[in-house]
Amino acid sequence: MPKQASSLSTWKDDYITGIKVMDEDHRQLFRLLDKSLVELENDRNWNVGAWQKEFNRYAAQHFLLEESLMEESLPDWPERAGHLREHRWYWEWVMGMHTRQDREEVASFLRSWWSRHVLVWDKRLGQALRALPPRIELR
Repeated sequence: MPKQASSLSTWKDDYITGIKVMDEDHRQLFRLLDKSLVELENDRNWNVGAWQKEFNRYAAQHFLLEESLMEESLPDWPERAGHLREHRWYWEWVMGMHTRQDREEVASFLRSWWSRHVLVWDKRLGQALRALPPRIELR
């Protein structure tokens, strides 16, 4: 019988940034993270690639969304460089994940990194985006 991942990183309203497209992405990211953590706990062969592929694809798409929002709307935002460094650091860690033998280390990293990133960096990004003057959408 499959295990249930302990301490899933389930979505919390605390993660809401106030930017609809980011919040929708975050909800999906946390659903995929929960799914990945369950698969990680139940993968007897410790095959990082199999359970992580879908999550990494979505994470990359999400980072591109955030980076394009910063590029288009906040090119001079003082926290932009730090936010981008966070994304690069995440990928560096993930690219080395196949060398890690401890499942709990991987699960703990994924839980804590995503929670902290959304609560700190993405909330700040949401605040900066909400502070911009409203745009008139041309049709």
